[in-house]
Amino acid sequence: MSQSIDIRFSGRMNNVGYVRADSVEITNITSYWSETLVYPDTVLTLSVLGINDVKNGLLGMEAYPNPLRGQATAAVQLAESGPVSVAIYDLSGRRVANYSGNMDAGSHLFKIKLQKRQMYVLSVTSKQGQRSTKLFNAQEGGENSVCLDGKDHSFEKLVSANPFHRGDVLRIKGYTMCGGTMLESVTMELPIDASCDIRLPFTHYPDGCYPAGSLYLQPNRCVSPKAICSGAPMAPML
Repeated sequence: MSQSIDIRFSGRMNNVGYVRADSVEITNITSYWSETLVYPDTVLTLSVLGINDVKNGLLGMEAYPNPLRGQATAAVQLAESGPVSVAIYDLSGRRVANYSGNMDAGSHLFKIKLQKRQMYVLSVTSKQGQRSTKLFNAQEGGENSVCLDGKDHSFEKLVSANPFHRGDVLRIKGYTMCGGTMLESVTMELPIDASCDIRLPFTHYPDGCYPAGSLYLQPNRCVSPKAICSGAPMAPML
């Protein structure tokens, strides 16, 4: 079974204050793919592959909360359209709930209800392959069921369907709007082998100014009250 890691992105302006990363471009220069996060997505989830995962294909899948109390949500990320099966099994291998249907590419949400306090296995199968994960139900529910809850349009986490191995090198660049100007962060190249937080460094000063103190940030604005600007009158020296 594949493991997953989370990469959490934020921005830092002039090495002082937080700024929102409106989008982040991620390129895996080891495995040759690219992915773009667009706000409100701030977390990229990557499934760590072994040899068998590469042979069997890949689709993104996550269930939360886990452990659960009778109900959970499964987020399934599809790279292409096609038939999908979402099934729940008990540990004896008996299928207790199932959803099957044709689905479009993208992220889809499923509502899961489980009846007994015990361990279950959630299995998702598509043209891209098959993924499974264990679910522990800590509270009895009214029934065993899986139903489609709709397409996820407000997802703060992007589950990538691209192949990833621990140690792959990612090239990362962020973008943010500042005072009506689109700014690019410094481009970073990092080997990734575990979940991590990445702060994207942005730099911006008004024309003719250079840093001389702290940066003051407001939503969608960048104000540098302690910048010194060329051409500004200098206070007399005593």
